[in-house]
Amino acid sequence: MRAEPTASFRSFGGANAADGPIVGAMINTLWLAASNYTTQYDLINAFIGDVGRAAQSVGLPVNVAPTEGGAMDEALRPGALYFNFSPDFPAKAREAAAGRCATPAVLQWLIDHPLTQGAEAWRAVEKLPGYRLLTVSDDDAQLIALHFPGIRQVRCWHGVDPSALCDSTQIEASHNAGGIGAGGSRDIDVLVTGTVLSPEQLAERRREVPAALHRVCDEIVALRLAHPWMAFTQAWDLCAPLGLHSRTHWDVLRIVFLSTTAAVNTRRRLALVKGLDGLNVTVIGRGPWASAGTRGLTVVPEVKYGDLPAWFARARVSLAVSPTQFVHGFSERLLLSLAGGCASATDDRLWVRREFGAQSPGGACIETFAAEQPQACRGVIEGLLADRSRCAALGAAGRTAAAERHLWRHRVQTIAQVASNAGTELGWKAEQLTMAGVQ
Repeated sequence: MRAEPTASFRSFGGANAADGPIVGAMINTLWLAASNYTTQYDLINAFIGDVGRAAQSVGLPVNVAPTEGGAMDEALRPGALYFNFSPDFPAKAREAAAGRCATPAVLQWLIDHPLTQGAEAWRAVEKLPGYRLLTVSDDDAQLIALHFPGIRQVRCWHGVDPSALCDSTQIEASHNAGGIGAGGSRDIDVLVTGTVLSPEQLAERRREVPAALHRVCDEIVALRLAHPWMAFTQAWDLCAPLGLHSRTHWDVLRIVFLSTTAAVNTRRRLALVKGLDGLNVTVIGRGPWASAGTRGLTVVPEVKYGDLPAWFARARVSLAVSPTQFVHGFSERLLLSLAGGCASATDDRLWVRREFGAQSPGGACIETFAAEQPQACRGVIEGLLADRSRCAALGAAGRTAAAERHLWRHRVQTIAQVASNAGTELGWKAEQLTMAGVQ
């Protein structure tokens, strides 16, 4: 099999082996979109590169083109993967394959909530043969099944690139006074990353909601602030007027979701940071963080996603706030924190406990707090800052968890299995998938 990229997609760095360790695979090349996404902090462009390198590292070639000359390449079975929203990518993938190789499976990896996309877009992909949706959390998973029953979906967690892993041999010294410099090499006491919105931005979101639903929005925000484990759909079904519920009116749900989730996110994050008044806190992220009025706060508005690992490697403690649009899952923010070897404090959630708590495969590598209690968050942070040995132990355990279970290469198996399932629908021959070093 040749290793040139398809003309329609990204020219991908790294070597594609002509005869890699994949044997009889259903999917035998992963097609990734060109790096032309416009996102905050260049996030998705970074993800594309990370996932491509991860696929290559376990023997799944990336962006291999069909044979030149117009002849049908019967052996090539591509899975075309795109992140979030790229409405032209499925068509480009099918066009690149038309008459030249097997019809590609189309995988959409949504790293946000399904309600960030309108009903028209979902109806378009629902009709697409061989389409599969990957989501990063189980939260509100029933929504897609209720509104668009033709879409098949599966959870696939975030991951991190191996380059995000700090030097494991230096974690203890970096945390302890007297090691690597006068007080260790971690010069940031508390690191927070994330975005909050200004009052003007929140007001703009609210104006998009019909006035008759403004009171409902206020009730949803109050409920979700008081009860962090309450998903948006549960709050909506409790507060919505008679006749409106989560099984109907997708685009009404969407505008209410976008407005209320932004409000909950901003108020909760500002409250947590305000509760750290007097501590040396560095926040990386856009928005009016200074309005928290926190003494000792330093705000760094703009850092590209690819540069974040260096910041986590400088932090003693990371307040790894979880994504507000989900109430049980976690994001790449926590994984970067773990990979960086800092002591990670995060809000208590079901999947956080399962993956990183005392009952997780490697034992506890985090400290948790109740998201609705800023004083509890402060207690956890102060306890960690007072115990350098505890920080070092958590940092080492967190890095191990990230390295052993949460690199992008650990997600490639899911990608390949989902693509192969879609390939069966498209008429691919069923063959056993084997990839190197992946369990």
